Amino acid sequence: MMTNNKIFKSIVVCLMTLLFLFPETGLAGTARISPDKSVQDAIYKSQPGDTIEIQSGTYFENVVVTKPLVIRGVDTGNGLPTIDAGGMGSSITLLADGIRLENLNFQGAGGWDEAGILIKSNGCTVLNNTAKNNHGIGIYLVNASNNILLNNEAFNCNFGIALNSTSNNTLRNNSMYGNMNNFLAGRSSNDIDTSNEIEGRSLYYLTNKSDMVIDSSSNAGNVYCIDCSNITIKDLMVEKNFAGIYFQNTSNSFVLNNTLLNNSMGIFFLDSEENCIEKNTITDNVYGIYLKADYLNCANNTIDLNNIYKNDYGIFLNIEGNRGQSNLIFNNTLIGNKKDNAFSRGEAKWDNGSVGNLYSDYSGPSTGCSDSDGNGFCDSPHKIRGGPGVDNYPIFRKV
Repeated sequence: MMTNNKIFKSIVVCLMTLLFLFPETGLAGTARISPDKSVQDAIYKSQPGDTIEIQSGTYFENVVVTKPLVIRGVDTGNGLPTIDAGGMGSSITLLADGIRLENLNFQGAGGWDEAGILIKSNGCTVLNNTAKNNHGIGIYLVNASNNILLNNEAFNCNFGIALNSTSNNTLRNNSMYGNMNNFLAGRSSNDIDTSNEIEGRSLYYLTNKSDMVIDSSSNAGNVYCIDCSNITIKDLMVEKNFAGIYFQNTSNSFVLNNTLLNNSMGIFFLDSEENCIEKNTITDNVYGIYLKADYLNCANNTIDLNNIYKNDYGIFLNIEGNRGQSNLIFNNTLIGNKKDNAFSRGEAKWDNGSVGNLYSDYSGPSTGCSDSDGNGFCDSPHKIRGGPGVDNYPIFRKV
């Protein structure tokens, strides 16, 4: 039998051998990476459950994580470390479930579908990171669920945080600012509360809510309503988002007296019915008001008394056939929208039987509209571009 002394010496020899073969790995499965080393190489050498500590400096890499690891930035005297994609691809892509990513900066992602942090897995925790100066997206979740995003910042990107076909992700205390579009969530249902901020104001992401009023006292910087009813959104100023106000499968709700500017879409209704959009000022967006029928109808909505100007498109209905024919659009002012004041792929009611809309491209003698009887309406109907829509009572304005 070996003596205790021999056993101890054998253990020491084994440990020294491990340290010699794997000099970047400590006894607890921790690799410490300095700027002269590769983060990707450390990931390749690691085992599931290991920790990789990245020291101060800039690492020019496209990192891909395919194992459940802890990846942590450590300030060793020159600030938290940065992973820089160099203008191509994503800075880091999470492909394994159960990754923990913390205390790092991510920048230089290139391409609209690339990100500082790209998450394509489940059950990951992403906290205390900064995604900045990315051509694409700061933090992007795609087909991902049950992830936690906590205390992250995203700024100076085309999109701050984007969620695409995701579910059951939890977002808390994340901040988006200075992005072309701060927040995007499409076909998603997640747990996102008002601790998340857009330009210093609260993100309202409502799911299965009813009988609520969100007004100027809420300090809302963006409002999402998913599977909601009887929600009133009024007196807000919303800017720099994918959709300033977003309805998905939402009904019997009101969007009143808001100012929507510099969004990709000022107001976006998806598969939503029996709502009212009234007395809003909508300017300098790509689309002022956008209605779309996808899986369900987008019908029986009323759009009236809105001032819609200097967008690329004023009112855009992406509804094929008669699935939106009962949408009523009247008494709106549509002026100087660069590509189209009004566009509709399917049927809708562009007047209420006595009053239509004011169009800067069809409102007076210089645009082909005359009012011979002086009743305040053009003598001839106005054809809405894109489909069968007709405004029978376009408003006359002598210009």
